[in-house]
Amino acid sequence: MPHPISTPTLMLLAGLALGPAATAAVSTDIFVEPTTPGSGDSFGSSLAIGNSFFVSGAPTDDDVASNAGSATVYFADPSTGLPSFATLEAPMGLSAGANFGNVVAADEDTFIVSAPAQHNSVASPIGAVYVYTVGSSTISLQAVLQPSTIIPSDLFGHDVDIVGDTIVVGAPGSAGGEGSVFVYNRTMGDWSTGTELFGPHGADGDGFGWSVALDHDNEKRLVVGAPWDSDAGIHAGRIHLFENLMSTWVPLYEIDRGDIGAPTDRLGIKLDFDGDHFAAGEPLNGNGLVHMIGWDSSMTTWGLVETLSPSTAANYALFGESFSLYDELLAVGVRQSDLNGTLSGAGYLFRLVADGDWNQLVELEDGGGAAGYSLGQGVCVLGDIMIMGSPGAQAASTVQGGLVFGWDVMTTPGCPADIEMTGNVDADDILAFLLGWGTCADPWGCPEDINDDGVTDVNDLMLLLSDWGACD
Repeated sequence: MPHPISTPTLMLLAGLALGPAATAAVSTDIFVEPTTPGSGDSFGSSLAIGNSFFVSGAPTDDDVASNAGSATVYFADPSTGLPSFATLEAPMGLSAGANFGNVVAADEDTFIVSAPAQHNSVASPIGAVYVYTVGSSTISLQAVLQPSTIIPSDLFGHDVDIVGDTIVVGAPGSAGGEGSVFVYNRTMGDWSTGTELFGPHGADGDGFGWSVALDHDNEKRLVVGAPWDSDAGIHAGRIHLFENLMSTWVPLYEIDRGDIGAPTDRLGIKLDFDGDHFAAGEPLNGNGLVHMIGWDSSMTTWGLVETLSPSTAANYALFGESFSLYDELLAVGVRQSDLNGTLSGAGYLFRLVADGDWNQLVELEDGGGAAGYSLGQGVCVLGDIMIMGSPGAQAASTVQGGLVFGWDVMTTPGCPADIEMTGNVDADDILAFLLGWGTCADPWGCPEDINDDGVTDVNDLMLLLSDWGACD
């Protein structure tokens, strides 16, 4: 399971680039600008949180070459206790158009950065994935993954994930568009040459590997999306679940429109996997859907738990294109929402509050933003933290420099009295509050200490009562 990062730690990490919290429908806890903003860099397009750091990709950064890309890592220097950062721009010589930072993923002290159009030795844009480790005060390039058999149309690095000592990389264009994934394993700091997996009954154009996700709880479980699979209907899509049994990846389950119980349209364009649930995006079905797939131990199978769409009067096109699942929390970014102007973007936070019941807690927008800011293109939730990228935002007077916003999710963002995170301040929150009465012993803060003065007391009780009812 990824090691959670706390709100104070994240704010410390972001300290060198921390601006005032933006005026928003739900105020943000941090507001991070790129260290060297450039017009059109798209900082915040991809995001990942690790053990004591977070990473933001800027895939169209031009500092090295046109659209070569970059990724910025924010971390705490243990020798000084001060925040530090490193901007990674030219590992092993990035090529123009490499889009380094297009996708990032992290677990514990390791993170990976995809450059899906990085050249090989003969200047063909075949893609590469870069593996880094974060030490006490250093960032080290551990490996570059780039199979010799890959060709430009294979789309190697279109999606990536890492859990523990396992990395999975999607190549949805390989084998004539049938698609494949490569799985790499680390032993004593060395990464294997990779094992290529194909869909159990693939066909040209299925796009197997368009999305990939390892189980955060178990790196020997993997889900792969084949959103153009047409076995259950033209481009209905299909999701495959694999498990590593005796060192061999074996396909065990499939999810398609029959399991959803309704017509689907490119099911599985986006996936994330955490323990007993995985989330499957279907952003091209109407305004978009996210299907929560769960494990039913009584039936020993995977099946639909609930289908989610946001409660909003605004346009939310492509809901399900970008999201992050952690334990009982699901954060969804919608870059094409018009909450604050055309394509201004929005975010939504859901929580599993009962078996089969994922409750929308809050709708998030950058109130200081504008049309084209695309809040939610990058999103990650882990532990107490949710971060969302706004790659079209103006940063330090730079057009489309990009910004990253962060929220504390110890309670419902913007509703700190909602201790139980159900979307309502009610009797359950009173009970949780009373159990936390007295001095807060957690150095990172206690959700019951609503006014953050280190003590849960009558002052916090008054704040809780004043917020009674549904969270706005």
